[in-house]
Amino acid sequence: MKSKQPCLVFLELQIASSCVDIPTKEFFKTCVEHALSVYRDQAELTIRLVDREEACALNRRWRGNNVATNVLSFPVQDVDHAAPDLLGDLALCVPVVQAEAQAQGKSPQAHWAHLVVHGVLHLLGLDHEQESQAQEMEDVERAVLTEMGYPDPYVA
Repeated sequence: MKSKQPCLVFLELQIASSCVDIPTKEFFKTCVEHALSVYRDQAELTIRLVDREEACALNRRWRGNNVATNVLSFPVQDVDHAAPDLLGDLALCVPVVQAEAQAQGKSPQAHWAHLVVHGVLHLLGLDHEQESQAQEMEDVERAVLTEMGYPDPYVA
């Protein structure tokens, strides 16, 4: 990781959910900026906020899981030469995120922030399939979220 610098973020926010109480574009942009600040000088991505049906369809098509999940990451591949700042897309399922925050006793803002940071780290290539990868990813998430003023998302 390089030293921490401000990151210029070009964010397209697509709201395809009928839910209310969705954070602002500025909130999402701030989360992305914090997640990227130690990795990139600038980046471009799309965040799409969806309902359960679309989240389920995306998860089924791309991961083979027939369930709506909280966040899906779609990193771009093989475009570094043409669009070096393009990271990819995140799809966040609004009703799942809201229900998880309530069930886990977390503030909605903190849970949204965690899932955006988590998704952005996936776009950067971090993963949690193996224990060592998971520990590294969780450590980065904790550091970013602490810097943003949110609690450790992995403490029950």
